[in-house]
Amino acid sequence: MTQLPVPTLETCKIRMTLAINMAKRSSCRQLKVGAVITCKNGEYHACAFNRPPEGREYCNKNNCPPGDIDGYCKRVEHAESIAIDNFYAKHKNISAGICFTNWFPCHHCFLELYRKNIRIFIYAYDDLNCPTSESECGKNTQLIHLYHRRHEYKEELSAVKSLTKEYGNVILAKYKNDLLVRE
Repeated sequence: MTQLPVPTLETCKIRMTLAINMAKRSSCRQLKVGAVITCKNGEYHACAFNRPPEGREYCNKNNCPPGDIDGYCKRVEHAESIAIDNFYAKHKNISAGICFTNWFPCHHCFLELYRKNIRIFIYAYDDLNCPTSESECGKNTQLIHLYHRRHEYKEELSAVKSLTKEYGNVILAKYKNDLLVRE
């Protein structure tokens, strides 16, 4: 098994700041995600945020659909998927290697990125500061989605961790307070 190069904390801070700023551009009512894909040394990059496919309208409080059976929203393209496409469109002869996101990748995105040579996944998930019970959310759709997301977090992260073990030679790390902690 080859040793994976781990990006420096300065590179993590720069790329994570970009991913977090990209997430702010998203209009998704369920979860705002920004992603930055870089080459193995972090020099070349491409970024994106989750959004509906070209020509489709953005979700609003009246048309925000529930996810499919495993919570995967089909109305929005995931930031990681768009970012990897942008990376290879922009840097055709350079191999991608690292994915920075404000939220860990779902298992669908993990598999897609793994197939496209990403072996280091760094995310900055933080507590969502949402109500502790669904009844406290009232009729606020966004709060209800955040409440459910917070409770789904451990299950989805567990699935991604299982995939990293199964596929091997993968680093999944949390970046918080200028520290990089491997999962």
